[in-house]
Amino acid sequence: MLIESNLNTCQGVPMDPLEAAQAIFPSMARPLQKYLRITRQQPRHTVESIIHHLATCLTHDLSARAFIEKFVETSPVLQSISTLPLHGGCVTILEHPGDCAVLPVQQVLWPLSGSK
Repeated sequence: MLIESNLNTCQGVPMDPLEAAQAIFPSMARPLQKYLRITRQQPRHTVESIIHHLATCLTHDLSARAFIEKFVETSPVLQSISTLPLHGGCVTILEHPGDCAVLPVQQVLWPLSGSK
């Protein structure tokens, strides 16, 4: 009987998903913040938004993979490529979030099919 009463007191009241997310977050905060900083996503995700997302995943009993998918960047390396005609040639502008490169492009002549 003593064991049963100890089990009942240890189980306590179930936490709501937000409380559980707030309890879990400190153990994962440092590696997640480091990953977000390395992938230049840190400005897009606040601590509050991460905790809210974690609470949503806990509410719907989603896997850890489902939680992480929000932070895995699947966008193409280059967001856009623009070519601007300028006097004496063209300039290509390669854009990536937070970066931009301007490259001079020389005219490339491709051989016509069938010609040698």
